[in-house]
Amino acid sequence: MSKIQVSHTILDNEQFQKTDKMKGIFLLITVVVFQLEVASAQQTSFTLPQVIEIAQEGSFDAFRAKNMYRLQEVNYKEFLNELKPRANLNVTPLNYTRSIQETYNSTLKRYEPVEIQQLTSQYNMGVTKKVGITGGSLSLNSGLTRSQRYSDNNTNLDFFSTPLRLTYRHNFAQVNSWKWKARTAPLRFKQAKLEFLERQEEIAGKAVNFFFSLLNAQVNLEIAQLNKTNADTLLSMGHKREAIGSITRDNMYNLQLRQINAVISLNQAKNTLENTRLNLCDFLEIPLDSDVICIPPKEVNLEYIDPTLARQLANTNNPNKQALLSKLIDAQQRVKSARLARYGVNLEAGIGFNQNKDNFTDAFQDLLNRQNFRINLSIPLLDWGDAKRRIQRAKLNEKLVVKDKRKREQSLLLEVAQKANEFNLKRSELNSAAIADTISQYAYTATQQRFLLGKVNVISINDSYKAMYTAKNRYVSVLRSYWQYYFTMRKLCLYDFERQFELMNGFENLLQKKN
Repeated sequence: MSKIQVSHTILDNEQFQKTDKMKGIFLLITVVVFQLEVASAQQTSFTLPQVIEIAQEGSFDAFRAKNMYRLQEVNYKEFLNELKPRANLNVTPLNYTRSIQETYNSTLKRYEPVEIQQLTSQYNMGVTKKVGITGGSLSLNSGLTRSQRYSDNNTNLDFFSTPLRLTYRHNFAQVNSWKWKARTAPLRFKQAKLEFLERQEEIAGKAVNFFFSLLNAQVNLEIAQLNKTNADTLLSMGHKREAIGSITRDNMYNLQLRQINAVISLNQAKNTLENTRLNLCDFLEIPLDSDVICIPPKEVNLEYIDPTLARQLANTNNPNKQALLSKLIDAQQRVKSARLARYGVNLEAGIGFNQNKDNFTDAFQDLLNRQNFRINLSIPLLDWGDAKRRIQRAKLNEKLVVKDKRKREQSLLLEVAQKANEFNLKRSELNSAAIADTISQYAYTATQQRFLLGKVNVISINDSYKAMYTAKNRYVSVLRSYWQYYFTMRKLCLYDFERQFELMNGFENLLQKKN
């Protein structure tokens, strides 16, 4: 697999075998932009993989992505525990009331106000469990109530015991919510994992933008510094030639103007570099005073992405697939709910034991059987078609969801194919951009040498400089687009095309990264 080297030494040596002297001069007066060295011990050099790794570990976006996943993980664990029994203990140790009530006096045959005081204590322990198959609930309860009542005439003490009571409740007018959750919860949890990986690739894409913004600023600063040095040299040579009358007045003015513009461009380049450095430090959440420089990727290994393979991977791995399927299941659930809600049918059945005595010990002796069975029906006699309209709305919504699902899936596959084609195009453009960059550097040096020999004017130098500047930035721009499209493809397909590796296989390792 061929690789593009940063030095751009991809030209045919025979093309320049007659320009060895020019190459030597070029190497002496210019700095190779893409072979950066640390200027001081305080500088920190970052490669693109290092910037991506720091961003995925320490940036705010990485922190948010991890916590959003953790939230969905908690929701899924809650679903897994939904069918497990719940035990509760309810205690009312003291409940005192004092009131005036009318009591019938059978002797006087009239109602008389009587002061009544009541002191009660209540204890109840219950275990409740959802029944996943039916959607109902099963509860097991045990309770004891002590009630002491004071009045002017007497004092009553009662103990109400329910040692055991088993009850089943079911609402036939509601869907089995757990049954539907059992279909959507695993999908949403898988979607959460895929979305976490997707956000990590989005972070990588952001890192690419910040990295190349700083790299481009570095390139422009070095070009501006080179231009300033050359402008000073040419202006000095112009003054010498002016002394002997070998340069025209207009060329001398152009040299002076070129030197002034070079100073302005250099100051602008320094300011742009500082701003982009601050932006990168802020994104990576490292100290803003960090003296950071970016080292460009020395080579690219991935030559081609097969659009057909990319569509297959996106169709399997993209989290939108899980989201759309969950949305369709929710729409189907609403249709089912609308149909069941036409009539109300409630069932409650229970069996147990209880007793009522005036002392604690007897309250648990000679227990009495207690059973209950109740069916409640609610039938609308006149609803003006409300139930029918609810069903109609739910069905229309389901049709819309089905259509939207198909359209979004098709749009996803279309986007993947287009991005794959754009990536392949940028990969092919890298060769041309690298060649143009190298040629423009040689041409700029050659033009300066011809000016020193008096064969070209300042306008030619300016044109040559602009061509070199454009070619250099063009190469950086194409290289930037290459990596942007690469991580876009990774995000859409959740697949490492370079290593041929499913990103889901590295999910746990990525989740354990610090942030």
